Amino acid sequence: MTGATTGRLREISRRTALGALGAGIVGTTVASWPRLAGTDIPGRGDNSLTAGSGK
Repeated sequence: MTGATTGRLREISRRTALGALGAGIVGTTVASWPRLAGTDIPGRGDNSLTAGSGK
């Protein structure tokens, strides 16, 4: 009986850990999406070239 209980607790712990890991990965991706997509770069997507303007 205790072996079955320990197995169930181990299964719940494994599922909890994997769920937390998955949630962490999704949270990190969502939080860093502007940087990953390059939307935090000024002038991105408006067809203007400002590199080396010296202003």
